[in-house]
Amino acid sequence: MAEENTTDKKETTGLGQFDLDKIAGVGMSTKQAKAIDTKAIDEQIAALEKPASGSVYDKLAARYRSQGEGAVLRTQKNLNNLFGPTVNLIQEREADAQARFTLLKDKLPEFDDTKIFGMQSGNEMPIVAEIESISKTTKEDMRMLSRLNPNDERYDEIKKRIEKNQDAIVAFDEINKKLLEIRNSQDGREDDSQWSRGMDSTTRQMWEDIYASKGENITIQDGKLVWTSTGGKSKEIKTKSNALDNMSSIVEVPTEEKDVRKLQKNLQDLGYDIGSTGADGKYGPKTKAAYEKFLQEKESIQSEIDSAELEGVGETRTIDLNEIGDGPTTIDNLGIKKDIEIQDGIQVLINSNVGVTDPRYDQKIDQLIRTLNSAGPKGIKSLIFDGFGARPGDVLKSTNTDSFIQQIIQNNPKEFGIKDINNITQEEIANAYDMMRSRDVTHDYKNSEGNFQTLQSQYLQWYRNEIDTKVREGKKSKLIGSQQGTTSGTKKRSNKSTNNTKTTPVIDDSLLEERDKFKDGVNISETLRNLNQDNFYEIFMLEEEPALEILKELLPEGFKLKEKGADIIGIDNLQIIDNNGNVLGNYGFDYGSESNAKAQANRLLQDLRNIQVELGDVIKQGDLKNVK
Repeated sequence: MAEENTTDKKETTGLGQFDLDKIAGVGMSTKQAKAIDTKAIDEQIAALEKPASGSVYDKLAARYRSQGEGAVLRTQKNLNNLFGPTVNLIQEREADAQARFTLLKDKLPEFDDTKIFGMQSGNEMPIVAEIESISKTTKEDMRMLSRLNPNDERYDEIKKRIEKNQDAIVAFDEINKKLLEIRNSQDGREDDSQWSRGMDSTTRQMWEDIYASKGENITIQDGKLVWTSTGGKSKEIKTKSNALDNMSSIVEVPTEEKDVRKLQKNLQDLGYDIGSTGADGKYGPKTKAAYEKFLQEKESIQSEIDSAELEGVGETRTIDLNEIGDGPTTIDNLGIKKDIEIQDGIQVLINSNVGVTDPRYDQKIDQLIRTLNSAGPKGIKSLIFDGFGARPGDVLKSTNTDSFIQQIIQNNPKEFGIKDINNITQEEIANAYDMMRSRDVTHDYKNSEGNFQTLQSQYLQWYRNEIDTKVREGKKSKLIGSQQGTTSGTKKRSNKSTNNTKTTPVIDDSLLEERDKFKDGVNISETLRNLNQDNFYEIFMLEEEPALEILKELLPEGFKLKEKGADIIGIDNLQIIDNNGNVLGNYGFDYGSESNAKAQANRLLQDLRNIQVELGDVIKQGDLKNVK
């Protein structure tokens, strides 16, 4: 679309296209036919009609001349007075109308149909014909408008129609360019492993289509470019599914009128003909035949429903492409980072032998929960749904939230259309889950007491309960150092230092802050004292900052370490440079998987051996061989 065609003429004139057209239209309407000079013909007619003398014969001759030649001259005069100026007026107004039409048409935006989204894959958006139709209609309206007096009551109506169509073409062109830009950006957002589960299945399918250059599901509805889902269950399938569930509970032919009526209604929903009387509560021949046919076809109906439901869950709906943003919703790293920091902090409490009965425990935990809440609705939503199904070692997932999702579903069966909470189906769970993530975390659900509360508030309460449970269990970690026995004077790479100092664990405001060699919840000195060939790989399960501090202590003099940030899949990296300035390599940290961490540890050890550096002298229990 040419840029000059989309810029408003106000830039140079101070007036828009319709302001200029109204000025031209007013000027055109004021033009009148020009008067013609008829002095010569008037003199000629007067001479003809003047008698040569006062005699009767001369007067009669003048009269005959007036009725004959004079009449012809008068007709010619009248035609010249009317027709000539009118022709000139029509020509002038036609020229003015053409100028007005050109002025309006110059502002008609164009759609660049040389590059249509989806063309790369042969599935371009089927919208070109629609845009051509809109352009044609708009030009016709402009031609009509250019001939109207601006005071004509039709002027504003046509003007509004033109403006609406112009805006639509501009929006279509912008969206087309935006889709092409998103598809071709390759900025990492096309990696669906980074996408948040907080997106409902319909929105996720839309982004999959965009990154696959599929334009076949993009249409124009109500003047807007929209993506229409195809994976949702149709109303017909949902109706059949409900009817089949109801029919499955029937063990014998009902006799009560109300029960027969229910049977008939379900048969109708399944597509069976029960007669012209409809659901009248009478088990007649038509109803009997329909029911017997249903019993024969029951399994095939179930197969039809199952096949349709495999294609997707949730309602088929449309998404306005003008409101989709620049990419899919990704996992909220801020929320997950806060979750990790809190979990590390909780581990410090556990290692410090702090229990839930400590006088300041509640105050400290409430402070942590407020920190989590600062992630905001987007971060909380990512924590809830990206934690669903999370397993230990999932580096891109937060704390597992299966029990929380289950809690919400269990407390709100009617909200999610669950018929029997004690016999809930997988399909009902999937529907409830999809419904939850299609909403904001500000949506109210019943809590365990039956009171309505936002999803965000209930999540924070659940998270607090999970913390309390973890502290009660009191499982300690070797890599998350405690505040006990920290020795500030630990010698570099010393494996002989021991911790004989015993202190009484207390909670103070610096408990979760960096102190001495305490980094991001990891006590560097404590970790070094506990480090051996069996747990060396656990360094690579830490974040890069505490790992950097530990490796500084382990590596010989001259080595330099540099943070390289997260790679494309979110794994933190450190770069190690030897004393000759050579890059030893980039090594990943913050792994949730032991096997990945061990692979990185072995790679580092091998790279060090290649330059004749061993870590055996600084690791307890002998030489450090391959990590198993």
